Amino acid sequence: MPGVAITGREMTRDYPAGERSLTALDHVDLDVTPGALVAITGPSGSGKSTLLHVIGGMDILTSGTLLVGDTQLDELPPRKLVNYRRRVGFVFQRFHLLPALTAADNVAAPLLPYQAGKALQQRARELLEQVGLGDRGDSLPSQLSGGEQQRVAIARALIVDPPLLLADEPTGNLDSATGETIFDLLIELHSRTGATLLVATHDPAVDARCDVHLAIRDGKMVPPTDQEARVTFARPGTSSD
Repeated sequence: MPGVAITGREMTRDYPAGERSLTALDHVDLDVTPGALVAITGPSGSGKSTLLHVIGGMDILTSGTLLVGDTQLDELPPRKLVNYRRRVGFVFQRFHLLPALTAADNVAAPLLPYQAGKALQQRARELLEQVGLGDRGDSLPSQLSGGEQQRVAIARALIVDPPLLLADEPTGNLDSATGETIFDLLIELHSRTGATLLVATHDPAVDARCDVHLAIRDGKMVPPTDQEARVTFARPGTSSD
């Protein structure tokens, strides 16, 4: 499925913090072309994760507008926002696999209970094959290494054939060699599917391999010409915001 364009204007997200409010996104403008491979860098607490969560429909804007493909997210009622999230692929730093389910069942989980049966299981196992885990479909997450769990998470993100993939520190919990392998896989799948891929990362090596480079600090976008600042913000080994 081809990727989607993303257009955001004056995007702001405030959170209550006692008698005051915390601004996680501060009038952010964003333009992403369909099928782009985008790195979003910044220190912890800068707003990277919030930006991905808003784009993915897991959070909502306080003000501003956000258009993803032909969907105006800032105008969606809650029920339609749930339907929108089902069309987005998410990959997280901490994998978020269900411990009682096998690898194949974890991959199939986003489509349950809407789909079931042999066809769904076959599709889940085909995706595990694509990420190099064709023989681990019956394994529980506790029986898999960190890199293998992240591969399962990537397969799970692909089960909905998403036009948009969001990866929040996908290599953050992995050693450098495994992280490089996982990002190789993401790039391969991005090229194969044509999906738009946004990656929040602290890793300069991941940032360098993306086509578009965005940096965010204190909820605001850093000017794209400020390359020195962008690299300075990407610090491997720190936690995501």
